[in-house]
Amino acid sequence: MQALLAGSADFATATDTPVVFAALRGLKPVVLASYSRYSLDMKVTVRNDRDIDPAIPASLKGKRIGTLLGTSGQYMLDRYLNMAGLKMTDIEVINMKPADLVTATATGELDGFAWTSRAARLASKQSNGNTITMNQDGFEKHFQSHQLLLTNETVVKERPEILKPAVQALLAAEDYMSKNANWPEQVTERTMTPVEEINKSVSAYEFQVRFDQRFLDDLVAEAEWAINNKLVPSPGGNLKGLMRGVVHDGPLKALRPDRVTI
Repeated sequence: MQALLAGSADFATATDTPVVFAALRGLKPVVLASYSRYSLDMKVTVRNDRDIDPAIPASLKGKRIGTLLGTSGQYMLDRYLNMAGLKMTDIEVINMKPADLVTATATGELDGFAWTSRAARLASKQSNGNTITMNQDGFEKHFQSHQLLLTNETVVKERPEILKPAVQALLAAEDYMSKNANWPEQVTERTMTPVEEINKSVSAYEFQVRFDQRFLDDLVAEAEWAINNKLVPSPGGNLKGLMRGVVHDGPLKALRPDRVTI
């Protein structure tokens, strides 16, 4: 996204969290499509020797939990604690890169971390089974992460002809995936990741290109969270209008008007 905003790329992908932070800071990312979403792929993974009951989210109180600040990992952790009746100040939050989260938890430096389900599986392997994921019953109401295709204002103004084909490509990919159950095998060929690992990783995802009311509501809720936690200053004005302003739904509306309901 940094390359996109600097003008050295025409498109980029990101989750909603960095887009919200950028918009609140006065930057101008443009969301062309929300192409997938999940609630349960992000996990709170903890050591099973630290007096933490995975069935009781509130048992995280007082623990050292790592995540990468300014990302969906931090937002997910905050929402999980909120579900448990806790605040971020009730734990010790450690800012750490994703690869280091796994190692630090496996070695016992951290009590746990908030990151992806794949990281949770890696932590279990590295710790010889000494980690476990926290219960997520009902978490869908509290958290949803959106995967986005972005562009910038320069492209919208000066090269609008490339926007509709970009969205069409995502729609074609969605259609292909729905008709070919073996699509993860293509990812295996390109990433050298075992197909069973890919199937586990994508099992929590919903793949559909759309802009709906939940998407806009999630952007606004995340913006309010970032401001209330003093992660970014308030830009003033109407947050819903600001978040709606980053969405450029014209190309999707032209191709599939039924997929735009905000």
